[in-house]
Order: sequence, then structure tokens, then C-alpha cells
Amino acid sequence: MLAERKNKYGITGNLITHFNSLFYYPKTGNDILSELLVKTGSKDPGLKAMLVMEQDYFFEPGSFKEGLLSRYRQGFRILKLFKI
Repeated sequence: MLAERKNKYGITGNLITHFNSLFYYPKTGNDILSELLVKTGSKDPGLKAMLVMEQDYFFEPGSFKEGLLSRYRQGFRILKLFKI
């Protein structure tokens, strides 16, 4: 169904996210999306993901740059921060 709608409306990419951070731990949801990108990325180069800000980046700000670059290489393109 998604492929059909993409063709019908001329959509060339997909952005996916998760809400695991609301119920558990953002890193887990980011890791799940990363695995999905690895499995499907070669089949759908337009597939990108939204990264949920991980708590580690707040507790260890020095890890933010490398963590963000690593996630970018995995296919994440937007950073999301939930305020609870």
C-alpha cells in the first residue's frame, strides 16, 4: 500500500520515527530503527529515520558529536527531543 501511494503522489522518500522514548529508553528505539535501516536501506535509499535524543548525550555531552555523527551515518536525518 505504501509503495502504491508513493507512486501515485510522487513521494520519493520516507521518514520513520518511534515513540519508545515515551515508554522506555530512547536508545533502544533508535537501535531498532537503525537495524531496520540496515535491512531495508539498500532496497529503499529514500528511507530515513528520526533520532530521539538519548539521555547519554545530556549526561556525557562529550559523546554528543560522535554519537550524532554515528547515527547520521546509519541514516538518521532529524533529531527529536521530547519534553516530559
